[in-house]
This record gives sequence, structure tokens and C-alpha cells, in this order.
Amino acid sequence: MGDARRSDLRFWGGAFALVVLVGCAGPSQRLPSQPAQAAARPAVARAPSPAEQRRPGLLGRTPCNDRRVWSTTAWPLSKIAARDVLHHAHQASGGSAPTGAAAEKAARAARGAVFWWMIRAMTVEGNRHNAAALRLQGLTTASGAPLWLVRSGYTLAPDRPGSCFHALVHRAGVRHVLNLYDGEMYNADLEAGESKVVASVGGTYAHPKGGDTWRVDMRRAWKAWRKAAAAAQAGDTGAAAKAAQLRTAYERSRLTAAQRVAGLIQTHLLRPGGAAPAGHVHVHCGGGMHRTGMVVGVLDRCVNRAPMSKVSADYKRHVAWESDTRPGGFEAQNLDFIAHFPCALLKR
Repeated sequence: MGDARRSDLRFWGGAFALVVLVGCAGPSQRLPSQPAQAAARPAVARAPSPAEQRRPGLLGRTPCNDRRVWSTTAWPLSKIAARDVLHHAHQASGGSAPTGAAAEKAARAARGAVFWWMIRAMTVEGNRHNAAALRLQGLTTASGAPLWLVRSGYTLAPDRPGSCFHALVHRAGVRHVLNLYDGEMYNADLEAGESKVVASVGGTYAHPKGGDTWRVDMRRAWKAWRKAAAAAQAGDTGAAAKAAQLRTAYERSRLTAAQRVAGLIQTHLLRPGGAAPAGHVHVHCGGGMHRTGMVVGVLDRCVNRAPMSKVSADYKRHVAWESDTRPGGFEAQNLDFIAHFPCALLKR
């Protein structure tokens, strides 16, 4: 797809996604755990509320909030939105609509683009930061101050004074940022803004890209194993041996992921540039749920010696888990990864 076509698709997807979002979050189709008026929130960084101003720790110095969202309607709605976007685009251009395999390919591409613009509208433009801060016990910055780890998703206008990210750097003293996002949501403006702000204070900004698939590979191996294990439990005699093999494959994938995560933590958070951090550290992904939750959970368990009950509760809160019937973005393999992470991989 050429740059012009990609730009057009982003425009149509972004414009229509914002319209769909209003209906998605309105009274008749409310997003889980979100009030009816959520869609009307202005897409700008707001001043901290009185309750947030009283928060202890790093976040009390910033407008960052802990709001989060998980939509069960965005994906099915994106199919309808993509169909309408393509229909209006063909009408506007005066061209004939594709048919057969070409139509299916165009619909898949449009749906993906629309879906990710919807996600961005709900999280970034929706001003849901999913932020928190964790004191890393026994660790200090280069100046000897207690070291804090900040977590979040992408946040709006990171280089604008007064925004969440800008305040984390200029008010809260964050100096090292690890961006774990590796998805399809448009983020060039967000990454450019973040790296600009961090560079302005002489900090480091890391965003590993291209084939960094440790979480995807592990999740795929987990699902294959659990599917075979379920078949074995249901009485499929041939599935037991397969389940055992797939469990071994999953455990290998989990260890590979642990080694990769340990390298990221060590290189970009605990010892950036091979030395103690110059200030506090910040990790985020797209929505601050999965990759971020895994890294934070590992550090809380391995550095702070937090029990898995606390780690699990924190993980569930940040993925918008409410109950087993309303699990939000909960993924069991992520907690399994944290629980089995070899803490010895983190050299102190």
C-alpha cells in the first residue's frame, strides 16, 4: 500500500472511529466499567483532581490518572465501520467497488485500520492513562534517591507542557523510558513527542521494534497447550501426549520470553547505559496492560519480593478485570509468566 493510500485509510479510519466511539460509549452501548458520560470527556490533558493531588508518591506531582478501558464492542463495530468507510470512499472517488478476493482483502485492511484508530480514540484521545508508580525497594538513582518505576499506556500530547508524560519528566524526574509497544496503532506522533521530551533532559528513550515477538510467541504456545489439555480432560485419549509436548514447548517459549524481558529490564530500567539510573524510570506499551503489566509484575515480585496475591491483584486492576465473567483484558499466561520468571536473570 502506497503512502497516499495509507494516509487516506488512516484519515477515513480515524474520522469514522471517532464517530463510532460516541455510539460505543453512549448510554445504549456503554463500555465496561465506564460511566455514560465518558465519551464526552475532552481529549486534552486535564488538571489533576483534588483526590489525585493528594496522592502520595510520584504521580501526585502530575496530571496522570489511573483510568483504563476495555471494550468488547470495538472489534465487531470495526467491521461495520470499515464497510461504511469503503462504501463512502468508493462513492466519493466514483470508482467501482472491488469484488471477490480483492473485496475481502480491502475489508480486512480497512477493518484493522479502523479498529486501531478506535482503540487510540478510547485510550489516548480518551485520556485514559492507566498510570501508577511503584517504589523499587533497595534501589536508588545515581544521586542516591529512592528509585521509582512509573507505568502507563501511551498518553496524549506527550511533548505539551502540563501533559501527563511531560509532567513525568519535568516534574517527577523520570529520566529513562522503555516503550514496549509493538502493535499496529498509529503512534509516530506519540513516539516523537516522548523521545523529544526525554532528550531535552539528557535521558534515554528505548523503543525496541521489528520482530520483538516474545509475548506473541508465548501466547500462541500457551493457547496451543491449553487447547490440547482441555481436549485431554474431555476424554480425548490421543490428546494427552500432544498436550505434554505442547506444555514443554510453551515452557521453552516462556523461558525465551523471560530472557528477553530480563535483558530489557536490565539494559533500559535498572542499569541504563551500564550505570545506576540518572532519575526515575518509566515503562509503557499501548494501553499499559499486557507487556507493561508483565514487566511491572516481574519487578514487584523479584525486586520488592511482593507475594503473587498482590502482583495478581495489581495485574487484574490494570487490565480492567472486574470478575471472571467480566475479565477485561485478562490473559492467564501473563500471570503464569510472572509467577515462573527466574528472578536470578535480574542481576543486581
